[in-house]
Amino acid sequence: MNKIVLLSFFIFAFVSLSPRASAQFIPISIPDGNFSTSGSYSTGIIGNYTNQQLGTTPWYGSGTSVLGLLLPPTDSVGSGSATISGLVSTGVLSFTDTSGSIQQTLPTTYAPNTTYQLTVDVTYSPVLGVNLITNGYAGAELTSSTGTVLASSTTPADLLSVMVLSSNEQQLVLQYTTGATIPTGGIGLVLFAKPTGLSLGSGANVSFSNLSLDAIPEPSTYALVGAGLLLLICIQRRRKSNLNFPS
Repeated sequence: MNKIVLLSFFIFAFVSLSPRASAQFIPISIPDGNFSTSGSYSTGIIGNYTNQQLGTTPWYGSGTSVLGLLLPPTDSVGSGSATISGLVSTGVLSFTDTSGSIQQTLPTTYAPNTTYQLTVDVTYSPVLGVNLITNGYAGAELTSSTGTVLASSTTPADLLSVMVLSSNEQQLVLQYTTGATIPTGGIGLVLFAKPTGLSLGSGANVSFSNLSLDAIPEPSTYALVGAGLLLLICIQRRRKSNLNFPS
């Protein structure tokens, strides 16, 4: 019994302090996360739209128009990417700019004491001499049933990583860590484009690809699991010992 308790302590210490334990990425399934199924939504008329399903895919789109004068952008998925096309931005007045988003709520819920890492590549045209992600013109959000949990446009710098892949492509990595209290509902993913104040003219596009979401439990979570398994082994051995004890 004492050996088992001692072994539990060493496992707890090793798992808690091990740098490898802190990087155990567990992929979370995203329905049509590779955007292989095609679907789109466009109003064809002036006006905003919200949470319109993109064909038969699990993705939904939203878009805003300009003062009842210009069409909202078109949201589409397929061929490996999600695209918000037909964006308008004059660079003069923010209320003359259109915006769009593509979103989905996963069947997976948030877990306590877990870091969630969202990774996605963002491509835009025309090529601009400005960082769209760090300036909040395009990016991603994690949401819950009550609203935004964390957005790349407002998140602290230590929770957001942006890597330049080419002149018009960047990789976004967003991290959010839960505590003992977790956001309610399923994990929501939002991919957005809102080039407010940029001189894009009309017909600008923002695309998203290589989307992934990983869960990284805290090291203490692994330690608790290990301790629980050892406790079960201890109980099982004790039961066997009682059964084999001569009467």
